[in-house]
Amino acid sequence: MLDKRGQLSYQKELNAIRQAKEAADFKNDAHNKGWGIYGSDNVYYAYTFGLPYDFFKSRVDTTKYATGRMPCGLDVMSNTAFLRSLGIEGIAIGFTKDEAEVRAEEPYNRHLIAGDILADRKKIWTEVDTMMTTYNFINGFDFITLRGAGGLVSLSDNPIVYHVLLQEMWKRLAVGGILVSEVPYVSQNLIKETNIIGYWNLTKGIKADYVSRGISLEKSDGAPMQLPLNFSPLLSTIRDWHKGLF
Repeated sequence: MLDKRGQLSYQKELNAIRQAKEAADFKNDAHNKGWGIYGSDNVYYAYTFGLPYDFFKSRVDTTKYATGRMPCGLDVMSNTAFLRSLGIEGIAIGFTKDEAEVRAEEPYNRHLIAGDILADRKKIWTEVDTMMTTYNFINGFDFITLRGAGGLVSLSDNPIVYHVLLQEMWKRLAVGGILVSEVPYVSQNLIKETNIIGYWNLTKGIKADYVSRGISLEKSDGAPMQLPLNFSPLLSTIRDWHKGLF
């Protein structure tokens, strides 16, 4: 666990996040629709990440063939548009949710969670875990996407915040699944300077790569529950936080 000093630092960061959130205008359409400007179809997601236009659709077909079931996804800082465009089941996490959208999506086993993924971290991920059991996503998600780095930066550009979010997503990725995430600029630089992608590729069960604006991670048998950190001095503070939070 974090020592007293670490707990105070963590609380200070969360307070800064909340103050930034309160200072922002959360009445605009982007926030009211759960980062609606980021929630769009799979073709546009592929474009954002510099991937072939049919990348996600092809992975859906491959997953169906390999598993004999309907794939499921988790889209963070978004609405259900990405999941719907792929015709898959899953969960989307946004600031708020449209009740009409909730009712329309539930028959297709697609669900929305409303809340601040950063300041309300434990509450949100507990709700995700509960839904995973309730709606039969218990083995993890085949797709996890985050295309809301602009939202992350508006709340905090501290790389610790992104690291914590990345670990939470990785933990819930299924074996055989892929995580594609936009990365805030500060964390992008840190990832490159520490060669963490190369380090992850040396770890059993992890295949890591750069994509436009971010990274992709694939999980296979034998993968660790948490993404390991190398011993770069640039990651020393994150390593300390990691021990206390996971």
